[in-house]
Amino acid sequence: MERLSAWNAARATRVALSRLSDRELEDIGLERGDIHKVAYTR
Repeated sequence: MERLSAWNAARATRVALSRLSDRELEDIGLERGDIHKVAYTR
């Protein structure tokens, strides 16, 4: 159950970050290529 919860949280993070513009990502110190790493890092 914990793995499913972690996977769902990572998916939600990835979706939310993917919806941001490149400018918005830059404002928070990220690039589009960082999304996967950020979403799946605990």
